[in-house]
Amino acid sequence: MSSEELRPYEKEFIDKTAKVLAKFKSINDEKNYTYDPNHIDGAELINFRSVGDHMVETTEILNLIIAPIWAKNGEFTDMSNDWLIAKKQFENYYADKNQKLPNNKWCVPLKLAFNYCTYDYKIGSFENLKNYKNNFLSYESALQKYQDYRRKYDKLMKIVKKSKKKN
Repeated sequence: MSSEELRPYEKEFIDKTAKVLAKFKSINDEKNYTYDPNHIDGAELINFRSVGDHMVETTEILNLIIAPIWAKNGEFTDMSNDWLIAKKQFENYYADKNQKLPNNKWCVPLKLAFNYCTYDYKIGSFENLKNYKNNFLSYESALQKYQDYRRKYDKLMKIVKKSKKKN
């Protein structure tokens, strides 16, 4: 396959991210841009929920988001405890680089990040999440997750369509 050829679903994947990429390009060079953690610019690529045995719901979410350079994963958006997770990610990022902390954690360089979150929970007990993952993925990993999702979705839609024809 030549480098110009797209893999299955890659054009759709790219098209879904176009607006976020344009927004990122428009703000990335603004030195005084202040990130608004209450309004995160992003594109939803996967938001899939399924219910299995014993009323356990599995959730899978993949977004492309604009994030502060120091963000380790999508948990930086958690507002609880006065943004404690954001504060820790911010401090750890600069400590790991042996750099002085900027005055404002929201007025820093930005990055694009594919945020992937998945978890299971028994319906009615949302506070008891199982198999929780929340991390940033590379382009390749995000595309693979998206392709896997689209294949499963297309297969499911064929089954639904076939079932409707029988009835």
